[in-house]
Amino acid sequence: MRDQDKSFTIKVNGKMYIGDLCYAMSREDYSNYWGAHNYEDGAYDTPDGMFAMVGTAYGDGCYESNIGFEFGVDAGIIGICDGELVKRDIDDLGIIVDAEGEANISYSGGTIAITYTTPSGETKFVDIETAYDDEEDEEDYEEEDPFDQDFDSYDEDED
Repeated sequence: MRDQDKSFTIKVNGKMYIGDLCYAMSREDYSNYWGAHNYEDGAYDTPDGMFAMVGTAYGDGCYESNIGFEFGVDAGIIGICDGELVKRDIDDLGIIVDAEGEANISYSGGTIAITYTTPSGETKFVDIETAYDDEEDEEDYEEEDPFDQDFDSYDEDED
C-alpha cells in the first residue's frame, strides 16, 4: 500500500472529469504529457487544459466514494482533468461535474480527496476510499481458488 501523502491543484473552466484518466483522455495526451514524466503522480498542463492524478492504494479495482459512485480503475490512478481534455466516451467509467477555477486532488492514507468549486460558488467534495478499512474488508476482496473444490461428491454416472 502507498503511504506518501500528495496534493495537486489544477485550473478548470466549466467542466471537469473525475476518474481514471485512461478512460477519458486521448492516448496522445495521456502518453505524451503524462508519459513524458514517467507516469508519476502530479499536475500537468497541456494546450487543451490541465490534469492531475494520484495512484490508488492498491492499484486497479473498483473504489467507492462518498457520492455513491463506484470508480473503476485500470491504470492504478484516479485523476481530475479539465473537460476540454475528455476525448472519449466515458460511459459509467467516471463522472463529469460543473467546476470553475481551481480543483484539488490529494492522497492520504488510502483516501483520494477531490475538492472543486461549482460555477455558482459552492464547494464540493468527493472522497474515494482506495484502501481496505480492516482485515475483514480485505478478506472480502480475496478471490476464491477455483481449484479448491470438494470432488468427493462427484459421481461420473450423473449427467
